[in-house]
Amino acid sequence: MPVVLRVPRLNRQRLPLFARGTIVAAAALSALLFVLSGAADRTGVRRQVFPGVGFNGTPLLDDVSTRITLDFLNDDPGLPRRFFSVRWTGYWYVPEAGDVELHGAGDDRLDVWLDGELMIRRTPPADMHTAVRTVWLEPGVHELRVEYEQHGGAFDMRLEWAPPGGVGRPLRAYRLFREWPDSNDVRLAYGVTWLQRVVVTLWMVVLGITLVWLGTLVRQCVGPHSPYGRYWESAFRIAGHLLPQRERSIRWTIRLSLLLASTAFALVTSEIYLRLTAPVGFYVWPPNLRAAFNPAPGAMPGVTGVSRFIISADGVRGRRLKTSDGYRILVVGGSTSECLYLDQGEAWPAIVETSLQKTLGRSDIWVGNVGRTGRSTRDHRLQVPRLLDQLPRIDVVILLVGINDLVLRLRLDRDYRPLAEESPEYHRGLERRAFAVRRTFPLAPLASNPALPWFARTGLGSLLHEASIAAGLTELSGADDVQDSAGSFYVRARQRRQRASVIRAEPPDLGTALIEYAENLRFIIAAAERRDADVVLVTQPSLYDPDLPTTLRELLWFGDVERHAADREYYSVGALATALGRYNETLLAVCASARIGCIDLAAKLPKDTTVFYDDVHFNEAGSRQVATQVVAHLLDRTISLPQRTVPRTAR
Repeated sequence: MPVVLRVPRLNRQRLPLFARGTIVAAAALSALLFVLSGAADRTGVRRQVFPGVGFNGTPLLDDVSTRITLDFLNDDPGLPRRFFSVRWTGYWYVPEAGDVELHGAGDDRLDVWLDGELMIRRTPPADMHTAVRTVWLEPGVHELRVEYEQHGGAFDMRLEWAPPGGVGRPLRAYRLFREWPDSNDVRLAYGVTWLQRVVVTLWMVVLGITLVWLGTLVRQCVGPHSPYGRYWESAFRIAGHLLPQRERSIRWTIRLSLLLASTAFALVTSEIYLRLTAPVGFYVWPPNLRAAFNPAPGAMPGVTGVSRFIISADGVRGRRLKTSDGYRILVVGGSTSECLYLDQGEAWPAIVETSLQKTLGRSDIWVGNVGRTGRSTRDHRLQVPRLLDQLPRIDVVILLVGINDLVLRLRLDRDYRPLAEESPEYHRGLERRAFAVRRTFPLAPLASNPALPWFARTGLGSLLHEASIAAGLTELSGADDVQDSAGSFYVRARQRRQRASVIRAEPPDLGTALIEYAENLRFIIAAAERRDADVVLVTQPSLYDPDLPTTLRELLWFGDVERHAADREYYSVGALATALGRYNETLLAVCASARIGCIDLAAKLPKDTTVFYDDVHFNEAGSRQVATQVVAHLLDRTISLPQRTVPRTAR
């Protein structure tokens, strides 16, 4: 016999737990959505409607719009339909780097500007026409301006975006902001949108439960022998055929279903909580990472004792940024900023912080260090905009760069291509390289990284992953993370260079690479200035000298070609000195043209073991000398700010 389902009467005491839980969850999330929607009022772009073409006169309408369309004209008959102009201005948030197709159609004129550059100008004589422009966009915030003019006749306009070859889609409200958004604004806008979908789903479940109970009540009222009652009974019998025949199986099925439903509800609730409360973040280093290094004697001249390497919850080497910190400096670079084998307080950025605090008699000066081995200006042009959006009110960005851009050019050899010519796959990989952790809540905690399993891309998976790193249970992997605790890597690398069968006496053609280097620096400067941060560029000092003594040559290990080749070729010390000198000259030229602060560190430091333990890395004494030069430069440009006197570079 099929099982006949008996539904209890509808009352508060016997209402199923699942139904009550669903209703409570839907109501609670609806209330939360109401509160968050009020807080997320920064979304949308400014919209101005002018009487006549040319955007002249006093606007007839000046408000905020979440859509870039002309649909608003249907809601206000007082606005003109002919000979008018509309301007939308604001900021568009792009979560990932990649090519984007902009589709613009207008009747009559349509101009679309992105980051001050004209992307689309559509001025056909009549009718709708779609103009398409493919553009590479860096992840982050982009300034947007859209202008439409109606010159008589019909009116219409449309602006959409699409992945290459994809279907056009509108610019969503949760990515549009009328003012420059910070990470909290982006998180809140995404969170409200995601929560709206969850709330709608839960209320649909509540509606389904309500309909079932109402149907049961109607059946009880009209009687089981009425046509409606027979139809309802048939539905229960059909459902009964789908269930196990034995009562024990039914009970266990119900219990298992309740267990699975409860577990799913707990996981979903936790995921929602994490996505709404966990901070949006792009981290060069995993937050709360701790490590210790104890270099072997002789491996690194001038480095002694155990070195602690501590990353704060902000993902920087240094102390946690506090709201009370009055002046904030961010150090960006590669391993010569990272100072991996120097103790926490011996790294030159840490010395800069303590020296400025002592000299100025202030404890509210913060210096954060996000240097990491192997990162070049290709990585920094992604890091600087993201980190300045994430770390509030950074006053100065210091970049010590050059060596990793040179190494990249030398190792790629004939395969080198400028960044602008690299494939979309390369650019996606570049963002994963620039940031060890990319927590882009609430949509993709660790970004859309196809290399990660689906669970690792959830909030819970991200939390477990970061906890395992902080606890030392997960090793950081990657081609650049090869330094061991004792520094044995350096011994092996020096031996490979000394055994090289081919030494190239002249550097390769650096013309295209230097053009890219200058473009990257200018991009970083512009990105920082848009965020009200000054930039100080620092030339790359090194041991390289054509007349370098043999004892110092034995410390070198850079200059290899085709890194993974079995029999590597190397460039001579003279070639490396010439090549790095050209990178430093390019940096100085960019400094002069941009009129920003610059420290020619390469010209100030001696080329010996009082500074270096290998090609470019500073030992303990060298780190102190670097900090002395940086502090002197900053203090030389001291200006007065309200209630404080702090170093700040002159523009």
